[in-house]
Amino acid sequence: MRPSPALIAVSAVLAAGLLATGCRGGDADDAAVTTVATSADTTSTTIDPTRPQTATGANGNPRDERIGPPANNRPSDGTLAEGQCFNEILVTPPPPEVDGPTGTDAAAASTTPTAAAPTTTAPATTAAGTATSGATTTQPEAEPTAVLHQLIVVPDCALPHDGEVFAVLTLEEPAAAAFPGETAMQRRAAGLCLERFEPFVGLEYATSRLRIAVLRPTESTWTDNERTDRTVVCSVYDEALRPLTGSARLSGR
Repeated sequence: MRPSPALIAVSAVLAAGLLATGCRGGDADDAAVTTVATSADTTSTTIDPTRPQTATGANGNPRDERIGPPANNRPSDGTLAEGQCFNEILVTPPPPEVDGPTGTDAAAASTTPTAAAPTTTAPATTAAGTATSGATTTQPEAEPTAVLHQLIVVPDCALPHDGEVFAVLTLEEPAAAAFPGETAMQRRAAGLCLERFEPFVGLEYATSRLRIAVLRPTESTWTDNERTDRTVVCSVYDEALRPLTGSARLSGR
């Protein structure tokens, strides 16, 4: 059965919004289905360093605003299954290992004094343009450390969580099929998820306070010989990026 024109139209708007939000959330001019609040209710305004910040503040800390909608607009890593609730956090990858001297070379290196590098100085210039001595050259700032998105399954959906998976789908394209493009893939994945939203939640998407997030293949994972990614993961999250409690299944939210 072909989808109705209204469903096709909503799917296109949803896909455009999901592409715009990426991993950080969308612009205010995006369609209402992708609008998220600039702030969310949290149980605390101070950060407990023993608990990671999540996309919605489900761990009790303020939400991590760098994440945006959880589990959205990137490939699935195989972590999530249908019916699971989850949190998303950012983690810093470990630094690459550096091969150093070993054996006698290491011992020699530990006992050999090393001369301190000279400090580079440059003449400072006054407002009148006259150079004065003794100003230390400013070194360029270090580039920001890269972070990785990590999905953590919550053992019970009764606990606060960022999102809930309501469908995991496998696209039928063969391994040799060409990638359709990022926009086309996002539109298709969003449409597949939207078809399954109302039967799961028990409420049509337009009137629900839940939004759809989509994990789907990208060009690199689509053509990866090791993965040949064809997985689409559909999940729901609160439109204001507040934690969810309890399953959204037939919740009418």
